[in-house]
Amino acid sequence: MKRLFCTLLFAISVQFLFANQPYHFSHLSVKDGLSQLNVTCIYQDKLGYIWFGTRNGLNKFNGNSFEVYWNHADDPHSISSNIINCMAEDAEGNLWIGTENGLNRLDKNKNEFKRYHINQQENKDKNKITSLCLDQQGTLWVGAASEGLFAYTPQGDSLKNISTKELKGNWVNDIIERDHKLYIASYNRGLLIYDLQQQAVVRSFQQNSESLPIPSNRIRKVHIDRKGNIWLGNDTHGVYVIKHDPAEVVCYNTRNGLSNNNVRCINESPSGEIWIGTFDGLNILNPVTNRIQTYRYGTQGTLSHHSIYSILFDRMQTIWIGTYAGGISYYNPYGHLFDFYSPSSSLNKTLGILGPAIEHEGTLYIGAEGGGLITFDLEQQTFQQYILPHNPGESMQSVIKTVYYDKNRILCGTSIGEIYEFNLHNHHFSLIFQNNDRNPIYHISKSISGELVVGSTSPKEGLMFISDTPSLHVQTEFAIKGEGTFRFASVICVCEISNDVFLIGTKEKGLFFYDKINHSLLSYNHTNGLTAKHISSILKDRSGRIWISSMDGGLSEFNITTEQFITYNEKSGLQSNQVCKVVEGADNSLWISTLNGISRLDLRTRSITNYNKESGIQIQEFSPCAGFRLSDNRIFFAGNNGFTLFNPNDIVTNPNVPPIILDKLYINNKLVCPNDEENVLQENISTQKKIVLNHNQTNITIEYCALNYIFNSKNEYSYKLEGFDSDWNKVGNRRTAYYTNIPAGTYHFIVKGSNNDGIWNEQGATLEIVVLPPLWKTWWAYLIYSVVAIALIAFIIRYFTEKKRLQNNIRLKQMEAEVHEEFYQERNRLFTNFSHELRTPLTLIMAPLEEFVKRTDLVDDVHYKSQLMLRNAQRLLRIVNNLMDLQKNESGTMKLQVSEHDIVKFTHEAVSSFQDLALYRNIHLRFKHAVDEQPVWFDWNLLEKVYFNFLSNAFKNVPDGGSIRVELNVKSLSELAIFVPARLNKYKDPEIKYLTVSIQDNGVGIDPDELEKIFRPFYQVAQNEHSKSGTGIGLSLSKAIIEMHHGVIWADNAPDSGAVFQFVLPIDKNGFDPETMVESSANETVLFNVELPDTAFEAEHSGKKQATILIVEDNRDLNNYICSCLADKYNVIGVTNGEEALAKAINLLPNLIITDLMMPKMNGIELIRQLKKDMNTSHIPIIMVTAKTGTNDIKEGYAAGADEYITKPFDASILKVRVDNIIQSRERLKDLYSKNFSLESLGVDMTSVDEKFMQNLYATLQQNIANSDLNLDAFCRELGLSKSNLYRKIKQITGYSPNEFIRNFRLETAAKMLKETDMTITEVYCAVGYNSLAYFSNCFKALYGVSPTEFKNKAEGK
Repeated sequence: MKRLFCTLLFAISVQFLFANQPYHFSHLSVKDGLSQLNVTCIYQDKLGYIWFGTRNGLNKFNGNSFEVYWNHADDPHSISSNIINCMAEDAEGNLWIGTENGLNRLDKNKNEFKRYHINQQENKDKNKITSLCLDQQGTLWVGAASEGLFAYTPQGDSLKNISTKELKGNWVNDIIERDHKLYIASYNRGLLIYDLQQQAVVRSFQQNSESLPIPSNRIRKVHIDRKGNIWLGNDTHGVYVIKHDPAEVVCYNTRNGLSNNNVRCINESPSGEIWIGTFDGLNILNPVTNRIQTYRYGTQGTLSHHSIYSILFDRMQTIWIGTYAGGISYYNPYGHLFDFYSPSSSLNKTLGILGPAIEHEGTLYIGAEGGGLITFDLEQQTFQQYILPHNPGESMQSVIKTVYYDKNRILCGTSIGEIYEFNLHNHHFSLIFQNNDRNPIYHISKSISGELVVGSTSPKEGLMFISDTPSLHVQTEFAIKGEGTFRFASVICVCEISNDVFLIGTKEKGLFFYDKINHSLLSYNHTNGLTAKHISSILKDRSGRIWISSMDGGLSEFNITTEQFITYNEKSGLQSNQVCKVVEGADNSLWISTLNGISRLDLRTRSITNYNKESGIQIQEFSPCAGFRLSDNRIFFAGNNGFTLFNPNDIVTNPNVPPIILDKLYINNKLVCPNDEENVLQENISTQKKIVLNHNQTNITIEYCALNYIFNSKNEYSYKLEGFDSDWNKVGNRRTAYYTNIPAGTYHFIVKGSNNDGIWNEQGATLEIVVLPPLWKTWWAYLIYSVVAIALIAFIIRYFTEKKRLQNNIRLKQMEAEVHEEFYQERNRLFTNFSHELRTPLTLIMAPLEEFVKRTDLVDDVHYKSQLMLRNAQRLLRIVNNLMDLQKNESGTMKLQVSEHDIVKFTHEAVSSFQDLALYRNIHLRFKHAVDEQPVWFDWNLLEKVYFNFLSNAFKNVPDGGSIRVELNVKSLSELAIFVPARLNKYKDPEIKYLTVSIQDNGVGIDPDELEKIFRPFYQVAQNEHSKSGTGIGLSLSKAIIEMHHGVIWADNAPDSGAVFQFVLPIDKNGFDPETMVESSANETVLFNVELPDTAFEAEHSGKKQATILIVEDNRDLNNYICSCLADKYNVIGVTNGEEALAKAINLLPNLIITDLMMPKMNGIELIRQLKKDMNTSHIPIIMVTAKTGTNDIKEGYAAGADEYITKPFDASILKVRVDNIIQSRERLKDLYSKNFSLESLGVDMTSVDEKFMQNLYATLQQNIANSDLNLDAFCRELGLSKSNLYRKIKQITGYSPNEFIRNFRLETAAKMLKETDMTITEVYCAVGYNSLAYFSNCFKALYGVSPTEFKNKAEGK
């Protein structure tokens, strides 16, 4: 609302301001940054910048500083010449500059110039541009010296010459456009009017014109005022105006008030006055009154030079005047608030500090400290000085401290305690009083009762009342009721607030209240709320309020009723606590002079407004007690270098809202320009809306300004970087914003500004700032970080989870190990106890058996079974012994008892023990030794077990007819390293020898993955039928024994085939503890009890026996035993592996198969599956005999197709019963098949393969039943079987031969037809494939006992 009011007030008063007040100009010159003093042209662009053309560069002014554009010979993008003649701005904001050397277009966004030349040879005489004009359509018109008129064509980006005879070769000084016509000021052809639509000169005003001739054809400037009058400037004849109403030409020159006839510029003020710049001064012509006011170069506040080149009225009513050699003079009605007067300058004398003053009849009388009494005629603006009288020989003392007007005289108090009377008629001084101690007098006034009140700095005569009687009576002592008398000291000011009641201000004691009638005295200081001690003035305003100013406590309002003070100081907004004088204005306000400025206290709002040198105040320091209000309500304040006068009503608020411009951008303290290497700005910072910064460009400085040219140092700013600042930064008049280390993101820099009177541009200027993150802070980098972090967190979680799991697993394993160890120990104890417990029963079994076997009176069958029992009892004893040895080793109780023996002999005897077995199995057994004798310390019994286990293992894994080679050698450490370097790193002693023993067979070898596993306890690898009897103890026990002898043992596959077991023993007695050494026995020999394998059971085969049974068992003894149990009743055939059993079954088609589960080459489950898949063998019943007793094992056996499942050990009688039952059930099945060929009528379960066979068989017979040629060969082709297999298959299932089966099937079908149909016998026998009725009848009667006719009659009930 305030802003709107100010704008309306400004609009109403602008004409009054321009038309009725004198102009006090301020100046800009080279000391302010202007490039040169000759200012040829002035222009204000759309943004509000002021541009000054000089003869040394183009200047852009923002109110604070100049930016200068110069020509640079090496830069084609600089301006073409430093001499600027004219300027114009197009719709795109480009600034066009006419120079002495061509036309230039300044792209303000990029700060780049583009040059245009009329003459391509760049001849300066031919390229001088004198005037520019943009018409309403935006066309740029260019006036050139001696080259005429040109138009800029955007399409060709060039200048087009306007070829008319009037303009050809003419000098175009000035161009303006009005109503689609160009008014062209020519050099020698007067004023030419060019019609833009007709594109021709339609009229001219010249000396010889028939109508409205002009005094001269040489026109320098042309201007059309708001009434349509044409003003023409001439360099010799002044100004002439072509008026239309009435039509006449009026001349203004030196004869009728113009200061000079050489006119250089013409412009019109907002109030309608015509401003004319001439060679000698500025002329302001009122077109209504024709009165001309002239301003010339001279005293302070006038023009800076007499020759005026250019005039501009900007959008904020500032008047800019360019001079020939004085730079710039400017004026704004809101910019001149305080009139300053310097008597010293006017009188050209040193007058000293000016003090108090009074007004009388239009003249100011001012006391000067050193200059006497100064008078100033308010109307004539003239000064005069009056010096105080002094005696000859004495130094002149013209220091007047105070003045007072009293009845046509002026009383002057001096610095030496004198009071002079100045006669206003004769202007003479006369001394009327002098105090005793000659201290300065600071106050003179007259009381209501008519006494003079005098205040001085005297300690005893500070306050004096002087009676104006025929003889002066001076009172310095004042009665105090009840206390005698009182003298005041150092009195500076006195105010009579009522009749004989005074407030007295002192220099050191603060404020006193004295009632002269009641003789009462009160003192006020900090205890009463008055902080000041040095009182400078006391004022009682029109409302009766009392105001106390002080030099040390600001301004205080004194409520005499409550005796309370309200103080205004720097904290309250006062610009200084050193208040010199307080004066009441006519505008309900107090005007306060401080040492360095003037403040206004609005008594309605109690707000304070401060004015200082930045507000136009030119007094350097104000004087105490020097101020009052004139009769015309102007305020007077004096100071050290002069005095100021101002009318409070003339101090109005500047209503102009200043444009806010972003001026410059610095990155890392370096100025950024458009399209420089920083590549941040593509255009000027003032027009660019957005900048993008890299992460290393985050230290930025932004310069901004409010384009208010009135006291611009009082412009205030507030800025904020949205997204970075939490609040506005109020920075006063600072024009720079600093930001460092701005994080990545998008921000909006907003700056607001005010003019000198606090009118804010709330919209301000905005710049979007985007700070790009560094490579390591981009979104995809954070994505990677997130992924890595998530992965790391997941890894950590997984790590700790795994760690916890592993800890739990370890603990679990430890617990399991503890349990396992406990179980292991318990098992070992169980094995030990079990082994010990078994030894006694085995002894009781073996001893009688050995005696029983030795008897010769036993029958063969009893003798054979006795040997069988003894052999397996010995095997069981050997297993028990191995278990006990293993338990001793694992429990650490196995001890060595080493003695020295010949290892070659020992090995030879061990090998010889297996010679009979080798001969029996046709195995080539060899022993090769590199030395004939080698003493070695070892434990005879334990190493004997090693050899037995190695040789037994070799014989188990070698096929019949194979070979086994035992090699013994003695090697040094170096030879040993070549032998097997990777396994023998534990041996380091080169002084001793090493025994190497290897046992190699040519069997199938060992899977590489199992080479290390075979030395584990109870681990077995079955390779052939000879390896079935292992327990998995021998190799692990052998490894333990070798390692007890400090040896190394391992197994490998031979290069060709088979496996090789090797061990190395160091031949070193020192490797054993002495307590392990024993005496060697001379008669010790190696003698192994090597069992020869039993021969296969040879049973007597007879055709009289019921059936043939195939027995599959890898243990030859058990195989023979089962065969012997069944041989009495059945033909038995025994085999020891699954592959051989499958071949026998397919070839022999036995009536029953008894098989073990675990066998080499093919196990029992696989054997059953293969048999049941084959149609030839699928009908054979199978009994599985195995040691596996688990439920799952039994289910697996039945699922594979086993008919019975018998677990070991078994009762032979039960086995016989189950065999008999299965054989008999198969016989019953045959009977069923022989009687009824329908599967549904059999009543027995068939295997899926048998069922499918019979269904296929019946389907084939059904399809071919009428075929009389169906014989056995055709039948075999239909079923896909050979004659022999078909015969055996049908015979096994039905008990019939194939021919019998086919014949019976035909006859049964014929019987059904006779019984169930009406077919004749002839039709029936033909339908079932018979060729002869007689043969059919015979066969039918043989099967059913009746003829076909009798069967049919019986069926029909006849």
